[in-house]
Amino acid sequence: MQTSKSREKKYLIISTMKDEGPYILEWLAYHRAIGFTDFLIYTNDCSDGTDLLLDRLQHNGIVTHVRNKVLKRGPHKSALKYAFDHSIYKNSDWAFVCDVDEYLAIHKGTGKLADLFEAYPKADVIPIVWRLFSSSGETEVVPPLITQKFNDAAHYPDIEDQNRSGFIKTLFRTSETVERLGIHRPFFKNGANEIWAPNKPSHDAPLHLFGELGQDVAQVNHYAVRSAKSFLLKRARGRPHDGAMVGLGYWNRWNIGGEKDTSMMKNSQELQLELDELMKDPISKSLYLSALELHRSFAEELLENDKTARKIYATISSGDEEKSAPDGHLTTQKTTNDIELKPIGSDFEITKIRNGSAKNLARNNNKKHQDLWEEIAKKLAGSKGFYRAGPEGHSIVYTPRRSNTLVITFDNLDIAIDKRKDRHPWGFSFIEAQGWSMLGVLAGGWTWYRNNWVSEQFDELRENGFFEKFDRVVLYGASMGGYAACVFCAAIPNSEVVAISPQTTLDKSVVPWETRYKTAWHRDYTGKYGDASDTISAAKKAYIIYDPYEPLDTKHVKRLSGENIVTLRAPLLGHRLGSSLSQMGILSPIVLGALKGTLTPTDYYKLLRTRRSFPRYQRELFQRALKKGHRELAFKLGNYVLKKNSNRGIEKEMKMLTPEMEPGKLSADHDPKIFEQGNIVSKMVRANDQKMKAPKRLALRRKMLDELMPKGGRGAEIGVWEGDFSAEILNITGPSELVLIDPWDLLAAKKEEHTHSQHASDELMRQKYEEIVNGLGKLDNCTIRKGFSAEVMETYPDNYFDWAYIDGNHLYDFVLKDILVCARKVKSGGLIAGDDFWWKRNNRSHVREAVFEAIKQLGDGYKFDRRGGQFIISVPAKDS
Repeated sequence: MQTSKSREKKYLIISTMKDEGPYILEWLAYHRAIGFTDFLIYTNDCSDGTDLLLDRLQHNGIVTHVRNKVLKRGPHKSALKYAFDHSIYKNSDWAFVCDVDEYLAIHKGTGKLADLFEAYPKADVIPIVWRLFSSSGETEVVPPLITQKFNDAAHYPDIEDQNRSGFIKTLFRTSETVERLGIHRPFFKNGANEIWAPNKPSHDAPLHLFGELGQDVAQVNHYAVRSAKSFLLKRARGRPHDGAMVGLGYWNRWNIGGEKDTSMMKNSQELQLELDELMKDPISKSLYLSALELHRSFAEELLENDKTARKIYATISSGDEEKSAPDGHLTTQKTTNDIELKPIGSDFEITKIRNGSAKNLARNNNKKHQDLWEEIAKKLAGSKGFYRAGPEGHSIVYTPRRSNTLVITFDNLDIAIDKRKDRHPWGFSFIEAQGWSMLGVLAGGWTWYRNNWVSEQFDELRENGFFEKFDRVVLYGASMGGYAACVFCAAIPNSEVVAISPQTTLDKSVVPWETRYKTAWHRDYTGKYGDASDTISAAKKAYIIYDPYEPLDTKHVKRLSGENIVTLRAPLLGHRLGSSLSQMGILSPIVLGALKGTLTPTDYYKLLRTRRSFPRYQRELFQRALKKGHRELAFKLGNYVLKKNSNRGIEKEMKMLTPEMEPGKLSADHDPKIFEQGNIVSKMVRANDQKMKAPKRLALRRKMLDELMPKGGRGAEIGVWEGDFSAEILNITGPSELVLIDPWDLLAAKKEEHTHSQHASDELMRQKYEEIVNGLGKLDNCTIRKGFSAEVMETYPDNYFDWAYIDGNHLYDFVLKDILVCARKVKSGGLIAGDDFWWKRNNRSHVREAVFEAIKQLGDGYKFDRRGGQFIISVPAKDS
């Protein structure tokens, strides 16, 4: 067995991409060639197949691909937030944040990572300066190898211009001293950031040291503009971190040349070998070529239809733009590898932190918190209450009052001590004002209270009759505390629950889709207080308040069922919605009504109307309209808001919207609520009622969905076509995630027949695909996957789906393959269903034969059922 000491080192690149399909394979090949072992890549809003190519590369074990849930901070910073908690980052030794237009060129030795680390064995952090590359006069969208095509680089050093040449990227150890990730460098705990101050003397500041000398050690080749036509595509796409349009100013700033740089040639042979290996996979190669063709065709469309793009192209392709470097022949860069650099690590505070001081400091800090809390808690308990302390900083404190109501709150000790002036448990002052008794349960960190000591305290209090002294017991918490309220109610029959944005469990075998709270994944969520979906039935009533537009929160809430559940939606207020409710002044009346048990949904939604004048809600609604492409609606909303109050976020966007929204040009038939799921789906369902030629068949399919298909689960529909049945699935089953798979116009390229496309042209197929993307594709719980069913399904983990519905290619071989693949991808106890069971061609019942052959191959436990022309295969449960 390999020990941690003998295991191979892990060198990770973290990247964020959008519409970079033609450039991914070369970038991967090069960085694999110089020694990087792992790639964690986040994508968002891709239209050129970048996400599909990365899915395939993930299937082949080359990368880890994550579809980025973009927060307000933008795609880059959102991805880095998630990456910091990802297991791949946690298990790596060194990490490097790198965009697809950036290449790490190492001048030490043979140009490999090993040579760099051998040269600086004590280093913890290696800042590496950018070197910008011009377009080299290239106008066309260039296929690989761009690293050999572009060799006209900026003169260096040019430290005076910190906005260009002075930028760095950073190679760093993934030690516990790293507090969070940054685009250019990580941020460290406990004051270690001070060593990065750029104005310090060179012997103290690594940034300055490498800023002057670092290019002789290594550099990051930054191909910011590539070619003239590639720049037009960048302009159309917008800046990746904020979406802002780029123009000639950007070109003039980043298209810097004047010096020949051949640094990439050192590993050109290894790069080509790696690229050839990646290209051996026909699907990866096909997706790459499709992306390249899309980029080329879109560039031509821009030149044909966009007057501004034509003007910019005429300027930058003719060489009339402002020059950022001298004209004339290129000079060859002189480099030396014998400059003596002071290794980073041994002389800086960061080494001491990495070697244990951070742990000691955290341990001392926790001890101070616990000592201070013990003093406060004993005063709160008084002579008639009690205080108990347990492991991991867990504790409980009982504050008795005359009332026969007990409120149990769940809190984090660090927050109570560091964030609150009174250093009291969450809700203490509010509960005290009502004259209620309180039991505060605190954790010494993000433990989710998964320590046996906490469970034992609830068991002991129950067995001693403590809870029976009260007429009402209410458990109250948010997020982690909301989880605790939902599970520990099982210790107190007929108790009540008030939970804000709760989780139900963090057991990855139960909720594999939960990507947050990595720090608590390793804990044990079994036992009688483990899964809230099992325990919540013990509560007499449970108020669950959540934002339905937070997909992970919504998935947890959908796991809670029962007549005792009262779900209260707080749209667009986020996971930490308690803060927003508090700022609106309605948290107290909502919680008070819930704790008293008198709050009704009508009362709640009346109070929630206050959000209409709440700046954050207005901003979220405005941004959502923009994100969904409803610029006219956003313009109307912006005008309405700004007439009443100022809103800086909306004001900034409105300045960009105003020129294109002239008075009188807004469409009269615009539906102001089209971005809501209900409207998109309900319109399609109503259309089905009107156009369906076989009403009995439609009724039968709806009945099958209603009676048999899991509700609120994760499903896949193979064969989408116009999306008619997709709308029925969404309307009836309310899936947490629905993956819609269809090749649409890809059929022509592969020369395969499809029952839906017998009478459809390629153009019509493309049109149908675009309609789906612009309709159902805008729903938060829908993912559109253009591709062939088996290939797409293979990009998902086994046991990922709750069900799959097959209505793709009806020929025997295709149906059989779809069923067998789905049998692996659908979890135990799930369903595989499909259409056209009796479909025939050349006197052969293809679907029927494939279904029976699949069941035969799958073996015992798989059960067959039929409803008219619909077939249903039950996947056996684990214990069957």
